[in-house]
Amino acid sequence: MSNSATQPIRMIAGVDTSDAADAVIECAIDAAKRFDCDELHFLRVVPKRGDGDLDAAHEDLSTLVAEKLTDFAPVAPVAGDGELRVRVHVSRGDPAEEILELSDDLQAHLIVIGRHGESGRLRDRFGTVPSRVIRDANCSVLVEQLSELAEQTSGICEACARVRRDSDGDQWFCEKHKGDHEWKSSTIIASAFTPLHGVY
Repeated sequence: MSNSATQPIRMIAGVDTSDAADAVIECAIDAAKRFDCDELHFLRVVPKRGDGDLDAAHEDLSTLVAEKLTDFAPVAPVAGDGELRVRVHVSRGDPAEEILELSDDLQAHLIVIGRHGESGRLRDRFGTVPSRVIRDANCSVLVEQLSELAEQTSGICEACARVRRDSDGDQWFCEKHKGDHEWKSSTIIASAFTPLHGVY
């Protein structure tokens, strides 16, 4: 992604009331800075059922986002410093539908959402809302996974993980699992990507 005078880079982060909210906001701010984003929109969706107060939800989300922006201030200047414009939205409806609709309305380049909830095959991995957003989005989707969920689903052999870490990726499997896989791995020479004579 790169900045363009004719087409601002826009991102959306879907933020709910779960434990993933902080991580999603932090991930979105970090991604916005990395991609030199012009606009970062945060969206919280209040369910159709029940009597959730939009004003209260908006105030809660605004406060949370403001706190995170303050934490990230040294690396993510906001509008006024000439870099990143941040907006907070709250709507009522189906979370996946509302995220997708806002993405289409803004012609977003990236959607950031958190993963939680378990059921179904794709949903086992991502959760119901992320799976629908991934399936139907017209742009890229970044799923922020909570560390405790990653630990529950990784299933990696600890010895294999240690071998990969200690060998800097030169070895991939421990002695126990070495013969279980047909696997080839190599290191790409970094100089192959060095520009020659100013041509990339």
